[in-house]
Amino acid sequence: MLEGTGLELQSSLDVISVAYGTRGWGPISQLAQLAGQMFSSELIVVPAKQSIARLYWSRAAFPRLRSRRRGRNALLIVGVPGQLYALLEDPLWLGQYDSVAVWVIDSFWNERIPKVLRGTRRIDWIWVTDSNDVTDWQNFFGSRVGVLPWGTDAKAVNSDYPPGQKSVDLLRVGRQPIAYEDDELIKADASKLGVSFAGRPNFGSNEDESSRNLHSALAESKAVLAFSNIYDTTTYTHPSKEYVTGRWMDSLAHGAAVAGVLPNTDTARSLVPPIGRILLDARDREAGLRSVRDWAEEWHLGTSTEIRKFAIENLDWRHRLSVVDKHFELHSETLANEIVELKRISANLDVR
Repeated sequence: MLEGTGLELQSSLDVISVAYGTRGWGPISQLAQLAGQMFSSELIVVPAKQSIARLYWSRAAFPRLRSRRRGRNALLIVGVPGQLYALLEDPLWLGQYDSVAVWVIDSFWNERIPKVLRGTRRIDWIWVTDSNDVTDWQNFFGSRVGVLPWGTDAKAVNSDYPPGQKSVDLLRVGRQPIAYEDDELIKADASKLGVSFAGRPNFGSNEDESSRNLHSALAESKAVLAFSNIYDTTTYTHPSKEYVTGRWMDSLAHGAAVAGVLPNTDTARSLVPPIGRILLDARDREAGLRSVRDWAEEWHLGTSTEIRKFAIENLDWRHRLSVVDKHFELHSETLANEIVELKRISANLDVR
């Protein structure tokens, strides 16, 4: 039985995730849980490690033991490349899988791919989240690399937060350029322009509560402040590679446009539709807020509905999992039914 779902385990696929133990990784844990549900798979959670004892390094050179139960496969979902050390530990080391695919969410950190895994035969396929990352990963693992971009549970958003009027013109979520870092200054400047602004949602006492606070705020917001990582001054983002994150996808699922600067990648442009973009000056807060004001004056409920529709049709994690389903030839009836449901939701969101 798949814990908490009532589903009987019948899949040939094990979904393996890591226990992060720190804030910020909730969306990836939720993705792993959703994958387990869609494939009626056992969800195996292993410790998150960024290194491993040297005595295990030699394991990378050995071919993987083939399953005595033919057709048993594994999908390993990791947040960052360093967590690929899990390939050298249980259960992946002793799991005896026929095929192992890896999905790396923060794949832009190619500098952090464990060097011991270069050319390893323990991975059959790797998905990264941006096409700009493919070449770097192919340098390590050859041609066994594809793209599965970031997503969101747009189906759950539409169920839990139905479309409706929004009271906040602009919401601040996450890191920002210096000009937009101070919520009080933004609020004061926005007020002068007649723009309603809400500062960052409160952190909860745990990941689930923080997620609820975020989604409640997104549901009330017409637009969300978000800039490509090259415009912020934090030390934990990549200094040169641009990428979208979960807040972009969750915002669009709620029908909120993204106000800021889009990461300059083909994948990012494919994920954020023109109707969901508001270009802001990253260095001039007053000019940026004037752009928000002008956009908000033209906003109507149909704008939000059209963005939601795009998210349902293109950003829901189930579309990504359909690629996984095809890769492993799982033919999941549960996932197929969910895709049909997404089409039904999209039809009901038609803008008239």
